[in-house]
Amino acid sequence: MDLCPLHKRKIEIICIDCKERICSNCALFGPHKPHDIRMEQDVLDEINIRKECLMEMFQIDEQTAAEKPDLSMVESIGSQFKLKQSDLRSMLAQKFKEARNKLNT
Repeated sequence: MDLCPLHKRKIEIICIDCKERICSNCALFGPHKPHDIRMEQDVLDEINIRKECLMEMFQIDEQTAAEKPDLSMVESIGSQFKLKQSDLRSMLAQKFKEARNKLNT
């Protein structure tokens, strides 16, 4: 257990402004009175919550990066699609030509 060197009281508060651990007397009556102060456990809980959020964001980022297809693969699929599209148009044009010929005879 850490004790305040000035007041010999348990240090369980954090002065956010000064980034120091202090006792309740320092917080209420000392130089930290006008500062943003919080209970040490509350600060630790907030740090843990932020750490968990950052870890989740990091995992999502890694997962997203792993799921992104390779650019060369996307280009290859695009080329295959264009070839298939061209083949289908030619085949469709040929079928229409055959149908017209049958109707004209």
